[in-house]
Formats: sequence, structure tokens, C-alpha cells
Amino acid sequence: MKLKEDKVSDNPTFFASKGRVMISLSKDNCISELSQYAETPDCLLSFLENAKVSLAA
Repeated sequence: MKLKEDKVSDNPTFFASKGRVMISLSKDNCISELSQYAETPDCLLSFLENAKVSLAA
């Protein structure tokens, strides 16, 4: 919520410019809403693949 407030403020601290925010977050949906914008690093994919192989053995 603080990042959302910062983005719409006249002098944003964390963003290069002021702008609109088109995301609605609540305690019930915040992980779902934010996870769709998350990137999966290669090291995590490698870890998960190794875990899958280990568990299958």
C-alpha cells in the first residue's frame, strides 16, 4: 500500500515519476495479484528441477 501511495504522490521516492496504479491489493489477494508479475530466476528453476529428480528417485 505504501508503494501504491508513493507512485501517485507529487514527489515519489521509489519511482522515477508520478503515475497511476491499476492494482487493487487486499490481505486476501495480495500474493495472487503480485505473483503474476514475478520473475522466476534460473537458479530457482534449476533448484526445483534438481529437487524433482531427487524426489523421483
